Amino acid sequence: MREQLIFPLADAPTPQCHASTLAELPDGTLCAAWFGGTHEKNPDVGIWFARRRDGVWEKPRCVADSEDPHWNPVLFVYDGVLQLYYMRGANPRDWSSLVMESRDGGESFTEPRELVVGDRLCRGPIKNKPIRVGRRILAPASIESPSWFSFIDRSDDGGFSWEKSNYIYTGAEQAAYNASAAAGTLPEDAEKPAGTIQPTLWATSETDIYALFRSNRGRIFRSESHDGGISWAEAVPTGLPNNNSGIDAVRLQDGRIALVCNPVGTNWGSRSPISLLISGDNGVTWRHVCNMDYAPGEFSYPAVIQKKCGDLCISYTWYRRSICVVDIPLSDI
Repeated sequence: MREQLIFPLADAPTPQCHASTLAELPDGTLCAAWFGGTHEKNPDVGIWFARRRDGVWEKPRCVADSEDPHWNPVLFVYDGVLQLYYMRGANPRDWSSLVMESRDGGESFTEPRELVVGDRLCRGPIKNKPIRVGRRILAPASIESPSWFSFIDRSDDGGFSWEKSNYIYTGAEQAAYNASAAAGTLPEDAEKPAGTIQPTLWATSETDIYALFRSNRGRIFRSESHDGGISWAEAVPTGLPNNNSGIDAVRLQDGRIALVCNPVGTNWGSRSPISLLISGDNGVTWRHVCNMDYAPGEFSYPAVIQKKCGDLCISYTWYRRSICVVDIPLSDI
């Protein structure tokens, strides 16, 4: 296991950073992005970007900034074009979803455009990378009001237009809660139901798609689609602990599923340790492989990809002061 900080603390471009994302370019260059500024929600928070060549990270640069705080960048490569999705706004209820593109390997990016013009429902990937199924892009999305719930956005034209799946609720209770909120009949003392946000996706075919979710119930939830991501089953709890913090997963070339998470089963629990788990039966059972970090502190919001060479690459927030990147040979897992 090889660990690197993208930047040493002495050269940190911002006081805090969080929510990293990874992508590998066609030439093997590794790209990372994250949000950074004085602190989360502050208006000076922008999107930062860096590349690793020959094992060395270049100096990070800010690629998106404005008078509003920025959130949760997501990198994705489609037909050789590097896409950078992110959210902008004071809080999740007011976010606008934006995307920029680079056709020169991250040297420059286009001006940002709204993913779905006028839509403030957090369209597109909310934290984790999309997946490609044939020509279709499936983006894991979620909304945090009136309760937490998820859906999957899909694009059949390379990300220019998007359609939502059904809302993925945790049961009839959540559906009724949201319907009452929309109708203005929700009692003031109504207890919020179990909810999910920030899905992570994998596919076993062009029709069979699976999702795991962060939840507010101390467990990772799961759903599945068997029509290419158009409709989804109710989200149900798994046996995997979740501390109400971000997770990410990827389907490996050999068919196994790799999951990175904080395996802490307390709502708003500790964000340490941060661990790698592997499933050989499509996410039914899991084996603990290793902890990347386990000291007191915050190690959170992972991103995980498999590089073309086969190795696993993981990034995560390191004490909110830097971004740690871990490379693990496939032979070791």
